[in-house]
Amino acid sequence: MEIQMRVRYVVLYVTDAEACRRFWVERVGMVEKHRQEIGDFSVVQVGFADQPFAFELVPMALMADNPDGLDLATPSIALHAERTVGSMKRFI
Repeated sequence: MEIQMRVRYVVLYVTDAEACRRFWVERVGMVEKHRQEIGDFSVVQVGFADQPFAFELVPMALMADNPDGLDLATPSIALHAERTVGSMKRFI
């Protein structure tokens, strides 16, 4: 049985998450799909209403400590699969 995977969201590390949210919503026509408050920061997902994909806008300031040493100039990609264990075996 083939395991189907989909890109769920792509994390974009941004300097002004609210300005980015406004751009994607007001100029491009996306909608706000999810918002999470983390301390003084908001992490917002935006995407087209009829598609499951989203951009997750993460403030750079939230990543100031960056314990995993992520390259914040490179987006992070989150995948979704119905059978997580089977999907993980594909990459190991």
